[in-house]
Amino acid sequence: MILTDLILGNKFHKKNLFSNSFLKIATKAWAGTKSNWVNEEYYKKQLKDAGFKIIFLKKIGNKVYQGYANYFSKIKTIKQTIKERGFFPAIGLSIISMLLGFLYKKEWLEYIYIKVKKI
Repeated sequence: MILTDLILGNKFHKKNLFSNSFLKIATKAWAGTKSNWVNEEYYKKQLKDAGFKIIFLKKIGNKVYQGYANYFSKIKTIKQTIKERGFFPAIGLSIISMLLGFLYKKEWLEYIYIKVKKI
């Protein structure tokens, strides 16, 4: 199985008040659960516990977040997104993309590309 996923970065600390607040907001905004926000080591453990052998895991945040943030920050993109989705979704996407880029730079988030095999 090959997949990509968002994980917590090296400098994210769940016990920090600001970090916890971010998790609560992000969880509500993306309709997810707080338990899905895990770091690389715990992600690997979950896969191994589920019976998968990790073939490779590559961090690709440097190829994802900056491009995403740059694309959705451009006036041309915002205007096109407003036409397609409306004003508030377009502004929301721009804010989210900039936030993701910022959090990646701070090493709070990472994006991984992973290949696993069922044992």
